[in-house]
Order: sequence, then C-alpha cells, then structure tokens
Amino acid sequence: MWGRFNRNRNGRNAAFKALSVTLLVRESNYWNNILPEQESQMITRHIREHGFDLRLNETLKEIKGDANGRVTSIITGNDEEIPCQIVGLTAGVSPNIQFLKDSGIKTDRGVVINQHMHTSIDDILPPRLCTVSTCIARQTCN
Repeated sequence: MWGRFNRNRNGRNAAFKALSVTLLVRESNYWNNILPEQESQMITRHIREHGFDLRLNETLKEIKGDANGRVTSIITGNDEEIPCQIVGLTAGVSPNIQFLKDSGIKTDRGVVINQHMHTSIDDILPPRLCTVSTCIARQTCN
C-alpha cells in the first residue's frame, strides 16, 4: 500500500529538508486507481499531513526553463505557474490483466488473491505486482 509513496524518495527527502514540495496527481485521490476509496483517501490525508502540497485532479502542461536549460517553473493543466528548481516525473502504472478476462481467474483492479496469495483457481499464482488482496481491499480474510 505504501510502495509508490515510499518510492517517491525525491519528494519525501526534499520535504524532510524543509523544501516546498508540490505533487500533481491526475486522480481525485492519491493512488485511487489501485486502492479502494477509503484507503486512497487515507494516503491522501497522510501525504498532506506531512507537508506536501498535493494537487488532485491536476496535470502537468509544460516545464519552463532558463537560457542555461535549468528548470524555472511548471505550468499546470489549469494554467497555474508554479516556480520550481526540480521536476520529478513518474509514470502511472496499472496491471495488464486483460488477457485473463475469460480464464476463470477472478479479477478486480488486479488479480484477486487471499491472505495466502492464492487466486480463485488452485495452483495458479499471480504476478506479484498485479494483485489485489481481499484482506487489504475488502477486510474479508478468513
């Protein structure tokens, strides 16, 4: 659940050094294309509570620089200019599970697994990064 946020070391380390950090997120909450709404809202609150300027439903339109090629600001999708010295970009990721459509393996936002990493079909193990746990997402561990 914390993987993507923890991998954002540039932002996290800058915040600890008392620099102003702005994160632009296309979604209505951080990582809500992967997590259930409640968990996504919790992470959004956590990020903001730790001093990040989190801009939801926002995109990057342009990066501006000076004559020496150094970044000076960004322009958001809403045409707001935000001064900056560093820009870090990450690609959005979603599991490629379309090929499982008619396989009988249960899917949601990924391959659905239980607390033992089992799929809905015995002896079929899912790719680690393409899973949704019924324990975390639905609190239905048995």
